[in-house]
Amino acid sequence: MENIEMILTGLIEPHPDNPRKDLGDLKELTESIRKNGIYQNLTVVPRRVPMVGDDKLLIPGQIQRCSNPAEKERMQEAFNAGLKVIGYTVVIGHRRLAAAKEADLKKIPCVVVEMAPQKQIETMILENMQRADLTIYEQVKGFQQLLNFGETAEGIAEKTGFSVRTVKRRTEIARLDPDKLEMVMRGRAKQITLDDFDKLAKIEDLEERNKVLDDIGTNNFKFSLATADRRQKIKKAMPDVEKWLTERNAKRLEENASLINYDAIGKFWPGYEICKWEKEKETIPATDADQLYYIISRGEYLKLLKKKPAGSAKKEKPKRSAAEIKKEKQMNAAWDYLIEQSSLTYGLRKNFIEGLKVTKNNYNAMMEGALAAGILCNITYGNNIEDELCRALGMPAAKANEMEHDDLALEAIRIARDPKNKEKLPLIIWALFDDSEGKIQGGNVWRGRWPTYETNAELIALYEWLESVGYEISETERGLIQGTDINYHLGDAEKEVAK
Repeated sequence: MENIEMILTGLIEPHPDNPRKDLGDLKELTESIRKNGIYQNLTVVPRRVPMVGDDKLLIPGQIQRCSNPAEKERMQEAFNAGLKVIGYTVVIGHRRLAAAKEADLKKIPCVVVEMAPQKQIETMILENMQRADLTIYEQVKGFQQLLNFGETAEGIAEKTGFSVRTVKRRTEIARLDPDKLEMVMRGRAKQITLDDFDKLAKIEDLEERNKVLDDIGTNNFKFSLATADRRQKIKKAMPDVEKWLTERNAKRLEENASLINYDAIGKFWPGYEICKWEKEKETIPATDADQLYYIISRGEYLKLLKKKPAGSAKKEKPKRSAAEIKKEKQMNAAWDYLIEQSSLTYGLRKNFIEGLKVTKNNYNAMMEGALAAGILCNITYGNNIEDELCRALGMPAAKANEMEHDDLALEAIRIARDPKNKEKLPLIIWALFDDSEGKIQGGNVWRGRWPTYETNAELIALYEWLESVGYEISETERGLIQGTDINYHLGDAEKEVAK
């Protein structure tokens, strides 16, 4: 049976390595201790320092007066080792200690034990890990301390009762920049979840991951993730792209090279997206014996070309000035940016819609979206949404060509009204908005002028609906749909001069 000692509260200090930094609200516990005292003892370890001067004479009397045989033996060992006990550090019972001090309790019941530093941390982690109010950050810090002592994820899992996967999820978080991690965990009003960190961990480059960490817990997080994911896919695909080009003895052209004497192979603009290379390369037509040329634009798009047949080549235009070349590169870069963002943001919208559930709370907002989409379809009238509608209804897109428009519309209404098909309702409404990868740049990618913002009623109404049912719009998206994005205004000074 454990020997319990009543120890002066002032001699006991909290453990500096306790993973639980926030002890929570202590008012209720403090009031209970003030009225009833402490029923459950604390577990503490002694703090010792080398003895000097007259201190050595005090120890024998303390040993003699000690009523706990085990503690008496420890004090004797400490005396023999030339150390003295100056106080205690709590291992189990941090909340009780803090509440007892708040209640001005003079002494508290403790069990004094000897523990190695690693065992102390392990004990505190085991005590706290099952608490529902322990934050992710506190769990991460605790697991990292055990790893620093040489523990493995498997060993931690066995001792804590967590699965190995759970431990690895937390320790993956510990690889992040500690200062930045602490800042975002304590400075975000929005709750950051383990699911957020799991998504972050899919970014393999740690430097890139720490950049995206800046946006975790904000509306920009999903957008930053999508951007980083695109860059990661490009990096992974690039060796295969280079191998494919090498096997065909392709020659590289400068990004700003004149293409007047070249023909495009397959897609002309924006070219083959390197982040989708596995699918894109299957669409490249055979080049026979023609010499293959290529341009890698902004490190993201592969443009494939061949020389025009002899006799068909056009005369080169007069040599352009450095300023003209610079302007063209800037305009192309602005268009590239808009095309890339159009693709990325479409992916975000698509993922959100596919995971959107119809509930009592969002049903009215859902119907308001259907009304807005219906008005837009009727007014703009030129939308060909049959393929999108077929996909939303779970039918092959080819079915749109086989059905009369009226029949397709009635089928959509019938399915939407059926309570069993609630999960299809968001997809049907989304189809009515005629969303696409090219929605933001509007399909206009002519490189002879600067990008210009034009009000897009469909896009504005779409985002208003998405936000009403829980979509978190990033600052980048807001700038693109409202026209405040800098890429819409790069040519403003030039336009002003031309007036």
